[in-house]
Amino acid sequence: MKSNLNVRKNEIFAEAIRQYDVCMSCRFCVGFCPVWDALDRRIFIKPKNSVDEADAKLFAYLCHDCRNCYYACPYVEPHEFNLNIPKINSSVRKELNKEYAWPRSFSNVFGKINYVSSIAFLIFMTIFIIISSIFYQKNPFMVNGFALLSAEENIIILTGVLIGAYGLGILIFEGLSYWKDIAGNYRNLFDLRANIKAIKDVLLHRWFTAEGEGCDYPNEYPHLYRFIFHLLIFYGFILDLIATISAAIYMHFLGIPPPYGNLSLPVLTGMAGGFLIILGAIGLLVIKQGSNKKLMDSYWMNIDSWLLYFLILIMATGFSVNFLKNYDFSGIILIVHLSLVATLFVLIPYSKLVHIIFRYLALVEHYAEI
Repeated sequence: MKSNLNVRKNEIFAEAIRQYDVCMSCRFCVGFCPVWDALDRRIFIKPKNSVDEADAKLFAYLCHDCRNCYYACPYVEPHEFNLNIPKINSSVRKELNKEYAWPRSFSNVFGKINYVSSIAFLIFMTIFIIISSIFYQKNPFMVNGFALLSAEENIIILTGVLIGAYGLGILIFEGLSYWKDIAGNYRNLFDLRANIKAIKDVLLHRWFTAEGEGCDYPNEYPHLYRFIFHLLIFYGFILDLIATISAAIYMHFLGIPPPYGNLSLPVLTGMAGGFLIILGAIGLLVIKQGSNKKLMDSYWMNIDSWLLYFLILIMATGFSVNFLKNYDFSGIILIVHLSLVATLFVLIPYSKLVHIIFRYLALVEHYAEI
């Protein structure tokens, strides 16, 4: 089985190299996005005869899947060259996610994310219910959520820190492994100018707009839909992070226990962030269903959809906790919400969310080479 997987991986990289070698001769897409500038630079400034595996790994995550190159390419099907750069990049990303998964045996989680997340959610639910029954000494199905939160504050914080440290630690380890392969050493990783440029690209979502024209996504006509919906999710996460930090400040530094008023900073930013994430996730689900399926590896449909549906569930239960905070049964809703959040964080290194660090590192290396 292992040898078969290696054969398939080698075939995918060989096909990526073949397609980019054709692109290297054409160079029509130079300037479209960072991929083509990197191809031009790596081949002609650092002369070599062909694209190699390290190049293919860099290009795969420099690609933001805008698909403009495909619709502009004269060598797509039915031409004998049969180029499909968006799809081969998505296939390479699939292999990279499996290759850098740690522990390596967890690489199968990507393909079984629905089942694994269901099991993880049930485990966390059971743990939180047991903890609630032991430490709060009341039926968790009939207790106020914020009373439960106050009683178990230290345990919940400790659990959150451990889960967050695990997910973030594994993600960083995977990212460093990817970086070593695309860059060869860690020198460029600390290039301040490159990091600033990469952060600016991330904050502005520059490569989701095709320099203002819009991506050919979900179809061959330029749109800003994907840019808008992805941006909503991105800034929704930032607002929810602000909500979490401000709630911690209220509780630990200002001595103000929850629940907080609807006009308080934690609630305002949390509700706004949740709303943006739900709106963005629904939008991406809609345009993804209508997108050209020939331009992506079918492997990603389930993985992408899982993340979007899961985010909607998390935000919906978060809203419910706030709206029902005065009811005694809100405790179980809080437990469901916390279990969903814990599941997401523990599965970050084995989900679509790995693109956060891989794509950022690809951008840093891109700008460090310029």
